[in-house]
Amino acid sequence: MIKPSVLFVLILCIAGYIFAQGFHKTHYQLKRSNGYHTFLISAAIGLFLFAIATFVYIFGMVIAEWVDWRISIGSYVLLDVFQSDISVSEVVLFDVSIIALLLSWILPWGFYRTKERKFSEFMYEFAKDAESPEFTQLLFQSHMHGLPILFTMSDRKIYIGYIYKINAKNFNVINILPYFSGYRDKDTLNLHKITPYHSVIEDLENSSENQVDFETFTIALPLREIVHAHLHDFRYEGHFKEKEEEHKTPDYYL
Repeated sequence: MIKPSVLFVLILCIAGYIFAQGFHKTHYQLKRSNGYHTFLISAAIGLFLFAIATFVYIFGMVIAEWVDWRISIGSYVLLDVFQSDISVSEVVLFDVSIIALLLSWILPWGFYRTKERKFSEFMYEFAKDAESPEFTQLLFQSHMHGLPILFTMSDRKIYIGYIYKINAKNFNVINILPYFSGYRDKDTLNLHKITPYHSVIEDLENSSENQVDFETFTIALPLREIVHAHLHDFRYEGHFKEKEEEHKTPDYYL
């Protein structure tokens, strides 16, 4: 049988890992770690959870004395099931470790409550993290404002679309769900939209009973080929074109 001390360390590390994985402040730090760094992060958080679990255990013991009713998972598992020859302190240690394991799941759940809040907190943390990959702030702004991003490629090809996948670690490509594609004029660099992906997708959604698989329309844009990228709001296209025409007239500069 595994020694109680080894089992204690194992449970604490598992508890710390579960908490770090499920909490936005530690999630990306854990993702970017490897080897003994992951172990140290998990162990440190596990010890923190163990400290909280100790107070919970003491409070539970006080309540148990008051209502004259007590339950011990450690006593049941170690003594009744495995019939181990262990001390009372080791049983208590096992109980506190189990409480820490439960807290690793309960605390993040209690903090977020809803999937919407959890998603928002994770997105915000990812966006402001100094170690997040390039374009992170732009991806975050696109999500917050609900606007697509216009990517200008090195061959003057342009894509207007929404980010489909975001990686926590460094990446070489950006996967987008295109709204439009086109090109920039060789001489003036004016924008010309050619392929209306959104119209095709809408037609498929209206004509098919089955749900459209958006992943089949995604495009992978290599980072090294992206010359420029910015948010693109279709509502102001007409206004910009009017101002561009005014700039072309000689009287504008008089």
